[in-house]
Amino acid sequence: NPSLHSEDVLFKFGKIKPFLDVFAKEIRKKKVKIMDVGGGSGLIIKEVQKYLKKRHGIKVEKVLLELSPEILAIQKKKNKDAKAIHGSVTKIPLKSKVDLTLMIDVLEHVPNPNKALKELRRVSKFVLFKVPLEDCLAFNTVNWFTRGRFRQRLIKILGHINVYSKKSLEQDLKKYCGEVWDEGLVNAYKYSFLKERRLDLKIFYLDAWVVSWF
Repeated sequence: NPSLHSEDVLFKFGKIKPFLDVFAKEIRKKKVKIMDVGGGSGLIIKEVQKYLKKRHGIKVEKVLLELSPEILAIQKKKNKDAKAIHGSVTKIPLKSKVDLTLMIDVLEHVPNPNKALKELRRVSKFVLFKVPLEDCLAFNTVNWFTRGRFRQRLIKILGHINVYSKKSLEQDLKKYCGEVWDEGLVNAYKYSFLKERRLDLKIFYLDAWVVSWF
């Protein structure tokens, strides 16, 4: 992903914005610390910072957590006021809690997702997720007809090593992290099939799932 999904930023931010309003209402603070895990180009957390300041008068202290030092450098260049941490979400080098963690299209890539969920519970008061739901009738049917090749292409092209349904995602969140406070469907079908966004998967990309929990 040479663009680090920069072209997706405004779409994704538009979908998580309502959950930021929920967070602002519940946190009741004028200064918060927000950690962005695996934040790609580093642009989503910039949008979050601007929105919370403009809409709710909340000042944001930013923390960037990234496994790749090269990508972390890119994120830091676009967020010069942020604290940059090279590390893994399964072993977060933080002792004190942050107010909110952003996990936008990250959980499906993590080799040990439940360990990551436990760590997030330890270091964050709130967490906002965006997770694709690929354990569904359409994907499973295509995978059956292709004798597993479709699933292998998803892993190879997108790096989605964890597959979730709405039910399995909610179960893991409640078991390893905490209470689910709010949720919603992204409905990414039309967006995914724009000419400039079409992936070489020969199948439509289904809705993603957004959840936030305390």
